[in-house]
Amino acid sequence: MKLNGNLRNLEKYKKTKEFEIYGMESDSNYKYGIKSTFSQCLALVGAGFLQVGVGTQLICSTVIIGALLDRSNENERLTMTIEQMSWFGSLLYLCTPLGSVFSSLVLDRLGHKNCMIITNIPYLVSQIIFFYAENVETMYVCSIMMGLGVGFSGGPFSAYLGEVCEPKLRGALMSATNVFFFSGSLLLTTIYAITRQWRLTVLANMAIPIITIVILCMASIIIL
Repeated sequence: MKLNGNLRNLEKYKKTKEFEIYGMESDSNYKYGIKSTFSQCLALVGAGFLQVGVGTQLICSTVIIGALLDRSNENERLTMTIEQMSWFGSLLYLCTPLGSVFSSLVLDRLGHKNCMIITNIPYLVSQIIFFYAENVETMYVCSIMMGLGVGFSGGPFSAYLGEVCEPKLRGALMSATNVFFFSGSLLLTTIYAITRQWRLTVLANMAIPIITIVILCMASIIIL
């Protein structure tokens, strides 16, 4: 009797494992339609523009410091010492972990997409203040705001992609976001190379957070 019971348990175990393996194979071989793939790529656009913004923010201090070191622009009214430039460039990276901690506290409460939208607010405000900045303290404040925004964006960005992307496409779509990140850095340096004025560069850069907010707000409506 005990042997028969063990055999029955063994048969149940085999059936359970066969079901699990079959389920895994069916998920991996699932075919996504064009509409589903397009919807996921469209949802990626908003997150991609968020990465463009991160790329521009991380290179922004470098562009500004280089412009201030160039004495050819006689109309520039802002000056910095080497030590002040060092602090200006470092504050962004020092404040990034604080933004990440704050993001972890409010992410579940506000939602991933809302947090991604909120991320663009300090970004936009910092670019506006940059344009009118006339002293070093103001530049420090802008650098801190950008650092908090960059750190805040990491958690909601990753969680949002995990939500909207199907397992089979998730790896490819998440890898594509690196293209957006480096495109942001290239975009800002290109704008400065054309304008040769860092204030005009940050003025043009204001378009990125505005576009990102619009895309994120409209993405769910378009997909539906």
